[in-house]
Amino acid sequence: EKQELRPEEKLFADRTLWMSRSAASRMSLAELWDRRRIAWWGLAAGALGLIWIAYAAVFPRHVANACLRYLMPLGDIPPVGSLVLKMTPSSDVALGEGESLNVRVDVAAGRAGQARVPSILWRERAPSVDAGDPGGEIARMMPGAGDSYAFTFPDVKRSFAFRVVAGDTYTRSVHVEVKPIPKIEGAVFNVAPPPYTGMGATNVPGPPASLSALPGSRVEALLEIVPAVPQVEWKAHGETIRFALNKRRYQAAFQVTSAEPYTIEGLDRRAGRTFVIARGQVNLQAD
Repeated sequence: EKQELRPEEKLFADRTLWMSRSAASRMSLAELWDRRRIAWWGLAAGALGLIWIAYAAVFPRHVANACLRYLMPLGDIPPVGSLVLKMTPSSDVALGEGESLNVRVDVAAGRAGQARVPSILWRERAPSVDAGDPGGEIARMMPGAGDSYAFTFPDVKRSFAFRVVAGDTYTRSVHVEVKPIPKIEGAVFNVAPPPYTGMGATNVPGPPASLSALPGSRVEALLEIVPAVPQVEWKAHGETIRFALNKRRYQAAFQVTSAEPYTIEGLDRRAGRTFVIARGQVNLQAD
């Protein structure tokens, strides 16, 4: 907001402004700098930088580890030790129920005479496991080619966490999430005998129960599978029939031609493999 000054105020303001401009015009910028003090501080900062560069060149793993700890103060950052452990898998894993997990570790940079054979520590139903967890299970890893070691968790049924320990260091904890195999919670065979019998269609228990029907019967299999599977197939009579999903029910129709076993398989797209949901037997009835 602009304010009008009284004559005596305007005289004071003009004189103050003139004196300020006059003093600023005579001022040298060099007077604002304490060059000697700035030089000493610059030399100190440069020396400190050179020390850090030398330290990083001599101990690169220590510097990288320290930076990670500052960036992720609550992260699972293993300490720098005399051994370097490179583990596969190095991040959390998802498995299907009944699958096996192969763990491999490459060991490097150990001192002469130091114990280099790593051990694997795990704990079931835990999101992570500490390197010194007294409640965990531990086993020695099997030596492989060169400085590599391996361990296999066969037929995994429950989620767990593991890490590898060797010498004075260890790897990060890896969590293994086990996905349950989809199961049939409801199943029906709708069996329609051949037209010459004059009999109507009947419902009988579905997979994994056995199916008994006359040759030439038309059968529709109805399934409820939990959790849902993206693709389900019926395999029997030398052919493969894909189920159609309709309102949470899987439907597939086929004709009975011979007596033989049948298999119902699902597809795990994440793992790129198929798995068996149910097995049974197709039997022929006599006329």
